[in-house]
Amino acid sequence: MYLRNICFHPVDLLKSDAVKFLLKKEENALLCPLISIQGLGKKAALNIVRMRKKKAFTSQEDLRIKCKLSKTVIEMLEKHGALEGLPEHDQMSLF
Repeated sequence: MYLRNICFHPVDLLKSDAVKFLLKKEENALLCPLISIQGLGKKAALNIVRMRKKKAFTSQEDLRIKCKLSKTVIEMLEKHGALEGLPEHDQMSLF
């Protein structure tokens, strides 16, 4: 892979497949699947993909509730940068 300049992109909550590596031809890279995150099982990964097709996640809390994920899984997703740009809560701050 290194000889052919193929690299890996980290898990993306909005683009990664549940179990398959996706080829990004224009960048000569592979996008890692959700299941590649330690602690995230196949059922949870498939549930994330199914729920994001219905409606975009508004917050980490929304993701946790809709997909029935534990706080540990949310922390692992955050640690791997998959939740970047997604606020923790839906509640807006006035101050």
